[in-house]
Amino acid sequence: MDRERTNRRFHYVSAGLPAKRLSTAFDSVTLYGNDPDYRPDIYGKIGNAGVSICCLDDAKKLYSGFNLAHVLTSVSMTINGPAPMLLGFFMNAAIDQQCELYIKENGLEKEVEAKIATLYKGQERPKYNGDLPRK
Repeated sequence: MDRERTNRRFHYVSAGLPAKRLSTAFDSVTLYGNDPDYRPDIYGKIGNAGVSICCLDDAKKLYSGFNLAHVLTSVSMTINGPAPMLLGFFMNAAIDQQCELYIKENGLEKEVEAKIATLYKGQERPKYNGDLPRK
């Protein structure tokens, strides 16, 4: 299952509920700590019986639209060996969410955009290709 589809399912099952319970099952590729980009021989196992997460951006897409730091948000994960990596993705996604909230609440968008423009001066700025999950 892909990140966007799982995100839509999370939104569907938690719609109208004050508490958000995000039970996350990962595919075997993720559970074995493999990056599907480097292993085309495991293509048929990617997203089979769980969601494939191999980087921070995948985790951010998976939990998009949920405040991971909110007291009524609960996330459970079926993880073993890659627990430190997936916990790191989760924590960084939660920190990024809080930074984005702070920037919006304090009207700092123009300052942040100016800082990003100086960092990527003369280079192409990274961008997300495709539809963003709803917020």
